[in-house]
Amino acid sequence: MLCFAFAQALPLPLPPHRRFHGQIGMPMPTLPLLSLHLSIPIFQQHQHQQTPSHFISYIKRTHSSPSLVIPFIPGSNLLYSHHPPIHSLSLSLPPTMSANDTLVDSATATAASFAASSTDIFNSNSWNFVPTVDRPFFNIYLWDHFDRIATWVSNGKFIPSQFTFEQGKGLPLSELNSALIAIALYYVIILGGSKVMQKRQNPVSFNYIFQLHNLFLTFASFTLLILMVEQLFPIIYRNGIFYAICNYGSWTQPMVTLYYLNYLVKYYEFIDTFFLVLKKKNLTFLHTYHHGATALLCYTQIVGATIVSWVPITLNLAVHCLMYWYYFLAARGIRVWWKEWVTRFQIIQFILDVAFIYFIAYQKIAQEYITVLPMCGECVGSTTAALSGASIITSYLFLFCAFYIEVYKRSGAKKRASAAEKKDSSSASAASTATSAQDSDLRKRK
Repeated sequence: MLCFAFAQALPLPLPPHRRFHGQIGMPMPTLPLLSLHLSIPIFQQHQHQQTPSHFISYIKRTHSSPSLVIPFIPGSNLLYSHHPPIHSLSLSLPPTMSANDTLVDSATATAASFAASSTDIFNSNSWNFVPTVDRPFFNIYLWDHFDRIATWVSNGKFIPSQFTFEQGKGLPLSELNSALIAIALYYVIILGGSKVMQKRQNPVSFNYIFQLHNLFLTFASFTLLILMVEQLFPIIYRNGIFYAICNYGSWTQPMVTLYYLNYLVKYYEFIDTFFLVLKKKNLTFLHTYHHGATALLCYTQIVGATIVSWVPITLNLAVHCLMYWYYFLAARGIRVWWKEWVTRFQIIQFILDVAFIYFIAYQKIAQEYITVLPMCGECVGSTTAALSGASIITSYLFLFCAFYIEVYKRSGAKKRASAAEKKDSSSASAASTATSAQDSDLRKRK
């Protein structure tokens, strides 16, 4: 549907669709402008795809929504090229030197021309679900839909497409002091809560809320994951892995927005430990350390603009989709055979993380400190953030390996040994019973 908003209230009956051709001209600055706004969904096209005959060339971001502003003489032939998806066209039409009826005819005809163009766009893209490089998920631009939904849910207070991360500019937990205070408060609550719960005889169970909590984290992790993959796939496809982990071209506005949302989710995940405290479960060092350190890790990486951040984050989101789905099923009393694989995938995740991060750390050292070392190219971002991230991820790898050995290997060996002892004991008991029965039978015969 076309929505027209004019600077002047003019009746504009639309003529039949027709296109206009002519020479591009300069608008006359001394004359008032007539603004024609058309809400036409426009879809991104890759240069190797079939492109509609009309695609707009000049983009300007407004406060309300992405739009186009095209100054031109009515009847001019516009230039078109490829751009990210936009929601509406904002056209500035300079009036001609003739009377008002000519002005109306020019604006009306131009609107009709764009109506025909939009028809071409709809016909060529509306039902095309074949994945492309720029839209790997069924040719649907998920970021655009996420932008609209988040804007609507937040009542316009959070618009993902306009978000910028600025440290200490009023964003929640964007300063080091606030991040450290939140993490310290987390440890105070869980350690103090454990002491309080030890005095209670019965644990507190919020099983239904716990299920919703895990279901929400499953959904949130999956949403962030597919949005990041959608942004990363064309970057990696066109530029390669090294570019994607070392060049600022990967530090795009959508990716920074998703990094920040992922960072906030890490504080929400503190609730995992709160449930353990209420259930009077033992708090392991791995669990408590991991949650606090991960929140700090995400903070240092987004502030330090480490380009490789997408590697550990996407892997972590993929693992969390599986992990929180398992927790949801377990809370519903559903036993699954792949419980052990959750920890295995976590270990695989950290092995890949370490490989990428150590590569970046080496590149940074060769680039800034030991320049005689061979290197693949320049890697941008904070060296301190890269090295601190490498140390934290390495600690995760060792701790999760130790956890896996303790829980699944040693406990499994103990269970097998215990089962063997029970089996031997049962066999010995059966043999003893049989011997006693034979002795009793002999005595009876005597």
